[in-house]
Amino acid sequence: MKFLVEPTRRKLADQIQDRYRLFGEVLGILETEPKTVEEADKQLCNDYELHWKNKSNIRKRMDWLEVLGLIQAISNYKWEVTDSRREALKEWCLIKPEVLELMNLESNDIEIADPPEEIAILLQHLADSPELHKKRCTYNIWVPSPNRIENLRIIIQSASDKITKTDLFGFIAKKFNLKLSSVESMLPFLKASGLLEEVGRNIYVATPAAKAWLETGSDLDFIRILHSNMQFVGEMDMEKYLNKRIHLMK
Repeated sequence: MKFLVEPTRRKLADQIQDRYRLFGEVLGILETEPKTVEEADKQLCNDYELHWKNKSNIRKRMDWLEVLGLIQAISNYKWEVTDSRREALKEWCLIKPEVLELMNLESNDIEIADPPEEIAILLQHLADSPELHKKRCTYNIWVPSPNRIENLRIIIQSASDKITKTDLFGFIAKKFNLKLSSVESMLPFLKASGLLEEVGRNIYVATPAAKAWLETGSDLDFIRILHSNMQFVGEMDMEKYLNKRIHLMK
């Protein structure tokens, strides 16, 4: 639907990037310096521990990057990025090779910091009262994309001090180029997730837990808050999920 509203090559590129793994990452590799198909394939496979049997996967991605005006051919069979790629790479959320290092770590090698007091209280309350698990909300997580966690952090940061509903909605609409009706639909999630609370008529402020998350900057603390307020967030079988991701990467 987004593409139908604005049928540009960039909008089509955004849709492909959202749905196909290692699409934008190829563009990122070519940004460092021009490369041949073989060189791009070799670096991508090395960086992401891929075991592609042929170059058809890299060719498909580079064909689309060319059609979408993000790369262009130069001499010596090499390809370079175009000026159009700058805005795309700035907005796309790319997976860095360092993520694989985290997946390969033994669980004993991973240090998990304790939550700040404001968030620890939420988790302890949930642990002490099992009946609260089923009372948590089931709202959809509505956050502007891409980089949803970072965008949500920006939104909550704007409510660090008390802010009127009008000013809050105006900020979100302007910052993320949204209609006010879309921002309005975001409010139930912001409140139900435990990140935002109404402290007066149409006056909002970030919750103590949300402020603690802003201070630590830890994505894990963000997940802890969601787990305390929303069903299914902390109930994922992470081992199966990670194993599936590793299999897909291969």
